[in-house]
Amino acid sequence: MPRKLRLLLDVDGVIADFPQYYLDIVQAKFGVAHSVEAINKWNIGESIQLHPDRRDIVRAALQEPGVAMSLRAYPGSVKAVRKLRKMVDLFFVTSPLGSSTWTDDRERWLEAHFFTGDKPRVTHTHEKYICFGDVFVDDKVDHIKAWSEAWPNSTAVIWDQPWNRKFNVNGRRNVLRMNRWEQLFSLVEELMSKQVHAYVG
Repeated sequence: MPRKLRLLLDVDGVIADFPQYYLDIVQAKFGVAHSVEAINKWNIGESIQLHPDRRDIVRAALQEPGVAMSLRAYPGSVKAVRKLRKMVDLFFVTSPLGSSTWTDDRERWLEAHFFTGDKPRVTHTHEKYICFGDVFVDDKVDHIKAWSEAWPNSTAVIWDQPWNRKFNVNGRRNVLRMNRWEQLFSLVEELMSKQVHAYVG
């Protein structure tokens, strides 16, 4: 039998709403509200034109223990991840923020939201291109570019968010843009079908 497809899934900006948490800190500390749609580049502080001194204050707040456990899951992500776990070998590939408890908190968050009785498989790295998978899903353009070049026979999926919409996937053979879980399920089913046909044929 052919092996199960391996899918690598980012966390922040894909299943965990880190950007809104950042904006909530800004509002709590400075009394200024911003919309996630205003985040038009990777650096949230720059996007909302937050003064560098205030960015430092927000950064310090994000270093507090327990932040990774406090993030909200995006609507629909819990059900989607549970479905993916039945379809593929699912690995989470996520960049640690730097606080002393972040990696442990991240794994506990994943376990609490998506797992019952077993542990999530997680790689914590800023160099995500070192990880092999058949499909890689991320919201950061730099990660998608590096990974798709490292694994040209696999498929990279840029998860559509306001901060990555200037990235044009046209002309990139192994990069797709998606914003709905049903699209990802369809891709997985298509790749599984091709894999079975190749194995049988």
